[in-house]
Amino acid sequence: MIRIEHLGKAYGEKKVLADLNLCLSGTGHYYLKAPSGSGKPTLFRILSGLEAADSGSVKFPPGFRLTMVFQEDRLFERFTPLENVWMMQKERTPEAVLRKELGKILPADCLDKPAAALSGGMKRRTAAARALLTPSEGVLMDEPFAGLDQESLGRLCRFIKEKTEDRFLFVSTHTDIPEAELPGEVLTLPFYGIAR
Repeated sequence: MIRIEHLGKAYGEKKVLADLNLCLSGTGHYYLKAPSGSGKPTLFRILSGLEAADSGSVKFPPGFRLTMVFQEDRLFERFTPLENVWMMQKERTPEAVLRKELGKILPADCLDKPAAALSGGMKRRTAAARALLTPSEGVLMDEPFAGLDQESLGRLCRFIKEKTEDRFLFVSTHTDIPEAELPGEVLTLPFYGIAR
């Protein structure tokens, strides 16, 4: 289990997270829905260890590793989608295998282009693939579906489902996700005590 206990965070006088308590399955799929300004990116940064909470704690099982998709793509702009994925892997996925995997969500003709030449939707899918194809016990995804058309959304949902079958998945999104494509439990931050 992943336990979030009495988590609080403020920036000066602005309280962002207030007494947040969650108990999540280490292999569960969760979708976070909350209005802008309610602390979703802050929560994800705390869960990933990039930011410290002011109060409370987050407890993961021993050896639990996370990969993350940020709101920004954070790609190496001069590198191809293949190279962007390889940069995160200690042991490189063989090129033929990686091309096949990326081909599930990206056009084949973009795999050898630098990220700077890709469309916004292609960059978003590359960022998602980088997190999903890097070994970990869990994946955090902050707005992974932004800017995707319905066809690309469907492909990415199926890819996420395939790559997180036995992994923890926590997605922050404003997009309505088809339950058949990517089942999971929907959480709403205001219900859990987020101060707006």
